Amino acid sequence: MKKLALLACAVLFAPGLAMAQTSVAASQSYVPPALPNTTPSDLVQDLPQGNPAVGNKYVTIGQIAGAPSYTLASPLTGASLTFANNQDYFQLTPAGTIATLTVTLAPAPSDGQTECVNTSQTVTTLTVNANTGQTLVTANTSPLAIGVSQCWQYVAANASWYRYR
Repeated sequence: MKKLALLACAVLFAPGLAMAQTSVAASQSYVPPALPNTTPSDLVQDLPQGNPAVGNKYVTIGQIAGAPSYTLASPLTGASLTFANNQDYFQLTPAGTIATLTVTLAPAPSDGQTECVNTSQTVTTLTVNANTGQTLVTANTSPLAIGVSQCWQYVAANASWYRYR
């Protein structure tokens, strides 16, 4: 930042000096610091407008990058799965048809958060439950076809999940 200020002064007050400064500044490059060994599910504190405050939220690196967060699971008939906070998908890869599967939505979702279930094998009866203190507005039992996602969106104003796909 200091180099940019010096360069601006040089341009305004000494045109001959500006050329010399420009060649030095242009040959330098900035390498931003890297976070080693990060994963899309690592949490980063969200500082609104750069100011820390009580009650700040945390986001995953995947959310910042716009990448959906998923869990790959191979459940058996009768299994129960629960979405983690900030998880977008359960990608199911069971060995064969599943007669029954229960999925519970995230315990502390953000307003507008979506959660989807997709499968590579038929689920005859998928039961979806809202978590404690939440409501599932649409029917919670249905079949899940191969390659057809079922998705729900959370509305914080009434602590409810709405199926939209």
